Amino acid sequence: MSGKYRYKFTELCQSDMDEALDYISFHLHNPEAAEAMYFKIEKEITHITRSPYTRPDCQYYYISDPHYRRSIIGNHVMIFYVDDDSMEIRILRFLYGKMDISNINIEE
Repeated sequence: MSGKYRYKFTELCQSDMDEALDYISFHLHNPEAAEAMYFKIEKEITHITRSPYTRPDCQYYYISDPHYRRSIIGNHVMIFYVDDDSMEIRILRFLYGKMDISNINIEE
């Protein structure tokens, strides 16, 4: 994946994604859907690294800093931070969209 920004996942985000994909694959017995979700995540990251500010901010979750952005992928919300100085996207969390995200730790 190439874009103008580099990206990295936090440990929290990696854990979130592993749990979501495992849940879809094993609990829902739908490995094809888990694989499709994985490819949607990859595709969205490509878009984010090219133009992160086209994604909505996180004011909906009471985060007023405009560098925090979100992206909807299926039933999940990917929350990321845009660091313009280092040209890096920190992908912070990957959470089920119906959770009360406003009370969740976003960063490690």
